[in-house]
Parts: sequence; structure tokens; C-alpha cells
Amino acid sequence: GHRILKILEKCRQLLRKDGKVFVICDTVFMKNWSAFIPEYEKRISNGEEWPGLIENSEKYERARFQDRQRFVNLFDEEVMKNVLIKSGFKIEEIGYIDQKHYPVDMKGDGRESVGAIGVKSS
Repeated sequence: GHRILKILEKCRQLLRKDGKVFVICDTVFMKNWSAFIPEYEKRISNGEEWPGLIENSEKYERARFQDRQRFVNLFDEEVMKNVLIKSGFKIEEIGYIDQKHYPVDMKGDGRESVGAIGVKSS
């Protein structure tokens, strides 16, 4: 998580006033991550800053394990919003993205990704 914040803070430094950053992340709502949702919800209720952090993805997602890294950090709208605000951006727009082109085993309920536009205000 701290690396994500550092990258966004660097983007903010490089932008002019009213410059924008566009961010898209995968979410916990993809079908192949459904086994992780109970843990994610527990982490949310415990107030964890990075509830979607998975250090061993094989524990929750075996079907595509060969295709991905062991480490993932899944987001939702609230986490995305908090990260951008903490990095000094105002939120211009935020919302879930229905990834219609995703394979059936990954396709969830239309919230497969979350995207946001952050604006540097000063």
C-alpha cells in the first residue's frame, strides 16, 4: 500500500494545478476472488487500511494462479477514494467498471474494476 501512495504522491507533484490522474484497479468483486470476500469484509469492519491486500493469492484463487503473481491488492470504491484523498487529490469521478470482455470465470456482477479521476487542486 505504501508504494501505491508514493506513486500517487509523485504523480501529484508532477502535475500542474488542476491536472488529472486516471486510475483503474481490479476489485474483490470479480468472480474468481469470491472466496476472498468474507476475509475482505472482515478486514473492512476492522478498519484495515488495505483490506484487499493478499500476499499469497493461491490461497483464494487457484484457477488462474499460474497466470498471476502471488501478491495482489484489490480495491473497492471506498478504498480508491481514500487512497486518492490521502495522496492529495480531489475526486472528480469514481465508479465501478463492468468489464464485459473479461472471461466468464472472472466476470462478476459488473463491478470487476473500479476507476477514478483525481484532480490536483493546489
